[in-house]
Amino acid sequence: MKHDDNHTVDNLSHKQLYFRDPDAFEDNDDFNIMIYETMTEEKIIELIALKKKCDPSKANEILNDYVNNGTVKKEGNIYTYYQKVKKLTRVCCFSKTCNSRKMWEKHADNHQGICLCFQYIEETNPGDYNKYIFTQQGVVCPLYDVIYVPSFNDPDAIDMSNNYRHTQAFDRGRTKKNDYIFEEECRIIYSRHVLENDILNYFESDLRGIIFGSRITRENAELVYKTIRENYEVTVEFYKSIETSDRDTVKIEKIPEFGEYIQSLT
Repeated sequence: MKHDDNHTVDNLSHKQLYFRDPDAFEDNDDFNIMIYETMTEEKIIELIALKKKCDPSKANEILNDYVNNGTVKKEGNIYTYYQKVKKLTRVCCFSKTCNSRKMWEKHADNHQGICLCFQYIEETNPGDYNKYIFTQQGVVCPLYDVIYVPSFNDPDAIDMSNNYRHTQAFDRGRTKKNDYIFEEECRIIYSRHVLENDILNYFESDLRGIIFGSRITRENAELVYKTIRENYEVTVEFYKSIETSDRDTVKIEKIPEFGEYIQSLT
């Protein structure tokens, strides 16, 4: 955090939510959405010629290459064309837990980072979500719970002729393997076209607290504290995490007097 390689302090000072490109996710299966279309030989050659801007003869050569490398599967005169969805989305990730030891180890620089605690709006409605954050840009950001599964089907592709293809693609975009269930993740998913520099700005009143990792340095803790005091007019509570003998969780305590807490750090 000293050099702010992850832009933690920059995002904090500007009240920014950063939306990440799914291509940068650790799990290659996360947001790896495949689709397929089934068509006749005539139709697929026409499609290839249109996309590649070539004549039908050349399109037929390309089709044969696709069949050989497995991009297209052939059964008689019927061809099934598989492709990855171009990732036009960006994702902002949250967790419903703040005391998971594994989360602090994996996502907070092995207890040296911080955890931001946000308030969200909750309503009862029949839709797919009932929690959201409202941003300064006037954008409603639904918080979708991540779905955890034992494994992904192969090829786990979505039929583009299915009337529910958009719902299926969205569900696939919020599905992760059980290996990550400890994260208890919920995420905001938005098109990159509605985001400026992959950023949306939250209202400062929605940041309710900051938890300092058990191994944070005095310099970094002071930097975060100073950033809040200089950029926020609302009260932001400060907490500390404490490592215990429990392998799964850490203890969270409110910091009663920040000066004394700073002096306890090295």
